[in-house]
Amino acid sequence: MPENEFIYVFDPLCGWCYGFDEHLLRLQKKFGSDMPFTVFSGGMIIDENAKPIAESAEFIKSHIPAVEEATGVTFGKPFLDLMEEGTYHLDSEPPSRALKVFKRLGDRTKSLQFGSRIQEMLYKEGKDLNQVEVYLQDAEKFGVDPSLFRDFFEEENIKRKTREEFDFTRSLGVRGYPTLILRTGDKGAVISRGFLPFRELVRAVETVFANTGDN
Repeated sequence: MPENEFIYVFDPLCGWCYGFDEHLLRLQKKFGSDMPFTVFSGGMIIDENAKPIAESAEFIKSHIPAVEEATGVTFGKPFLDLMEEGTYHLDSEPPSRALKVFKRLGDRTKSLQFGSRIQEMLYKEGKDLNQVEVYLQDAEKFGVDPSLFRDFFEEENIKRKTREEFDFTRSLGVRGYPTLILRTGDKGAVISRGFLPFRELVRAVETVFANTGDN
């Protein structure tokens, strides 16, 4: 286990997480392999809360301008069209399961990149994240055999492990997304609850190290 580690709890359907992606990727590049990212899915919209997007479209639309202005991302026309059509089923479990499969089969050091790509599929391209087919081409680009990805996606064990991951993030006390934690040794410090731009993330990390005497 590395001495220092970022623990990132997100949800594939979280718009602010989508906006956070590029800033976290810059943070990952800055600190490199000495401070790896472990990515967990939180299960923001599951079970009885999983519903057609029409039921939350107005809420989502009302927040898009703030997310775009603060983070620099854009929401693509295909996603906006998806909201207008209204039948797309918002459910965090399938895309979270896709990330779980990637962490099982792929290069775990690229989990942040694969999670970011999942969000681009929805928010830029308006793709149906409930269907395994949407992940296969990107899985292959990330070095995972598409047929193996498909098989694992349907496994009951993977479904169970995905649910266990949701429970684990709650055991950490995470109730909102995105949440970034820095583990140093046996201690953890919350770097952000919600979006922070890259420069503020770096400042928060440096503050943690200053307070622990690490450099």
